[in-house]
Amino acid sequence: MVWLVLGTVAVAGSLALGVQTVADLVRPTEMAACTGAVSQDCLIRGPATVERETRSRFRWVSGERKWSLNVSAVAPQVRGNDNDRVTVPEQPGQDQIRDGMQLTAVYYGGNPVLLELSSDTVLETAQHPRRSTPTLGYLAIGLFGMGVFAVQVGWRNGRRRSWWRSVDYEQPNGGLISAVLFFAGMAGMVTQTAVGTSRWPAVIAFLVVAGVLGSLLMLRKRRQVAS
Repeated sequence: MVWLVLGTVAVAGSLALGVQTVADLVRPTEMAACTGAVSQDCLIRGPATVERETRSRFRWVSGERKWSLNVSAVAPQVRGNDNDRVTVPEQPGQDQIRDGMQLTAVYYGGNPVLLELSSDTVLETAQHPRRSTPTLGYLAIGLFGMGVFAVQVGWRNGRRRSWWRSVDYEQPNGGLISAVLFFAGMAGMVTQTAVGTSRWPAVIAFLVVAGVLGSLLMLRKRRQVAS
């Protein structure tokens, strides 16, 4: 019964994360400029000055760069925190940012999500909803795999043995498929967290882990059929 309850909770959590991921992917098209009172639920523009570029881990992999901004001219109620550092993922126009440059920081939800340069170039930051969704997506996949596995174990043991008393573990049919989802999702999430907002390393890690574990699953089934 414990397996079934925990699995159900995990599946429900993964579905909630999946819905959140989809919502974050759609949200950028719905962001609009504030027309009335200042709010963190709409776009607010404010002047900013680039002070200096700061060190970025894994820049050689992700291509992202970090700068320290002077945003003292932006109203405190617009800024969600006092963090003056902004991370800009690799994208066209990223190399136009220079120390001492004047630009416009566009805030949403208390974070700078866009940087508007004088050349009319608009850059997305790592805080932009579209840039932060992959990690949630991989986590949802991993959590779903773990939840499905636990539900399978709980349902199998409950129907064949007992719903309430403790019984010995027995691997369910399809358990390795759940393992593929779990480990591939976790590999994607960890890689995405390590490299920042660059998407390809996490995609590659996800596909490699899924491919290796999937191949092992097929090999095991062939051996079982052969025996």
